[in-house]
Parts: sequence; C-alpha cells; structure tokens
Amino acid sequence: MKKPLMNKKLLENIVALFSLKGIEYIISFITLPYLLHVLGPSRYGAVVFAQSLIAYGNIMVDYGFNITAPKDVARAEKSQIRVEFSSIFIAKIVLLIITLIIITFLLIILDRILREIKEMFQYSENYNYDLNEILNINEENNLTLFNNNR
Repeated sequence: MKKPLMNKKLLENIVALFSLKGIEYIISFITLPYLLHVLGPSRYGAVVFAQSLIAYGNIMVDYGFNITAPKDVARAEKSQIRVEFSSIFIAKIVLLIITLIIITFLLIILDRILREIKEMFQYSENYNYDLNEILNINEENNLTLFNNNR
C-alpha cells in the first residue's frame, strides 16, 4: 500500500497557515488607508516609528533563539527540558532589559535632538529668515550662504 505524500493533518495545517497569513495581509491592506485618514501623516508616522522600534527590539530579544531553542529543547533529555527552557527564558528576559535600556536611551537622545531642531526653527522664525536669504543662488548659479547684497 502506498503512503500518501502528505499527511491529511499536515495539509490542513498548511492551508490554515496560508489562510491566516492571507487574511492578515488583506486586513492590513484595508486598514492602512483608514488609519492614514484618521491619524494623519504625522501621527501615522509616529505609529510606524514605534512599530519599527518594536521590530528592532524583537530582533534583539530573539537573538536567534527561535532557530536554536527548539532544537536544544528537542535534543534535551526529559529531565533537562525545564532547565533548557528556563535558561532560554532568562536569557530572553536579560536581552529584553538591555534592549529596553538601549531604546529608552536612544529615545531620550532623539527627543533632545528634535527639541534643538524645533528651537532652531523658532529662532529663525523670530528673525524672519527665509530659504532665499539663507541659501542664495546668484545669477551665475553659485550657491552662497546669506544674502550680502542688502
């Protein structure tokens, strides 16, 4: 008797996974215009920035455990499975704490930089500088800083 190429349960799992991924993409595609409309470009940009930080944090915390950990747990003796699992879990918690410290530090630095940029623009608005005065391109297409022909 011939063995089937694929187990029925395996085929069901594959179809379910593809279906869930397809639904995930469809929902994302539908909600994107709505979120842009409701939040506006700047707030949506903040959301995407936060999502990118979360993605970087996830990469740092995973540190390849999603590849090596199942193999290590599968090869461990039954009595050592708890030890293997807890050591991986503790390592991930330590990496999470380090990642949170790094991301918090970067956000503090970014906040200071953005405040300084905002102050620079407010300072320039007080003195009514515009781009033509700061970057002056004369008739010979030479770029000069500040217009000295007053």
